[in-house]
Amino acid sequence: AQARKDNEWLHIDHNGKPIYKERYDYLRNFYEGLAVARKDNKYFHIDHNGKPIYKERYNDVDSFREGLAVVSTYNKQFHIDHNGKPAYKEGFFFAGDFCEGLAVVRKDNKYFHIDRKGKPVYKERYDYVGDFCEGLARISTDDTSKGFHIDHNGKPAYKERYDLVENFYEGLALARKDGEFFNIDHNGKRIEPSTKKN
Repeated sequence: AQARKDNEWLHIDHNGKPIYKERYDYLRNFYEGLAVARKDNKYFHIDHNGKPIYKERYNDVDSFREGLAVVSTYNKQFHIDHNGKPAYKEGFFFAGDFCEGLAVVRKDNKYFHIDRKGKPVYKERYDYVGDFCEGLARISTDDTSKGFHIDHNGKPAYKERYDLVENFYEGLALARKDGEFFNIDHNGKRIEPSTKKN
């Protein structure tokens, strides 16, 4: 677990003892065996021995998800692997964590999903796309009445369009149409009214 003492950050074991000698300006918890660290106002990842795993330093880094982590420079974001190597050559205005093998990115003021090699998985571009949950991702366009979900290939999961849709959880997603909230299934079928209000 991460801990701070005398304005220095470190990781401790279950007995509260430091697991390494190094100290940092800031730390996050371990994910996939690596932790985010900051020193001299730059970010990077360290291993369980408290050692940086690569030489590069970034304006910011995120925790690893599905073997890749988002890093930020002054003008772009992209993903690196556990060796600190870029997963692809492209850079984006925004890059999100990988979920179900795909990640949300933003380029030219539009959002879409990429695979682990940085390649777009469909041609369409949207005003907003969410992370994949249960095989589907929520989408919104500049027409606010066209919220829906897509599959991993970018295909709409159903024909219906809603004013608002949320992520799926245990087979259901919250949707809104004509001011009414209700749940839908993976096929876009209305299941039951929701008690949620504006």
